[in-house]
Amino acid sequence: LERRYSKQLDVEKIPDIIFIDGGKGQLNRAHDIISQYWGDWPKRPIMIGIAKGVTRKPGLETLITVDGEEFHLPSDAPALHLIQHIRDESHNHAIAGHRAK
Repeated sequence: LERRYSKQLDVEKIPDIIFIDGGKGQLNRAHDIISQYWGDWPKRPIMIGIAKGVTRKPGLETLITVDGEEFHLPSDAPALHLIQHIRDESHNHAIAGHRAK
């Protein structure tokens, strides 16, 4: 996150939402890092953590806001499927990057 967001960003490149793959701990750490740079940003992205349930089954994810509010989307909700797809693609990108090193 620091590498990506520590640089001055064009307003158009500041995301509207940032998904964090993880629960409260990862979300809070990410929020701390991003907050260091928000003072210079003309807009503030929404940050949401995506935590897998204890069974780790797809569709049972808990979504968490920076304020600690937790909510669930129905397992057949198109919005949840989009969030899962974004998370899975970010995993694939990270794995490919690690393998390339």
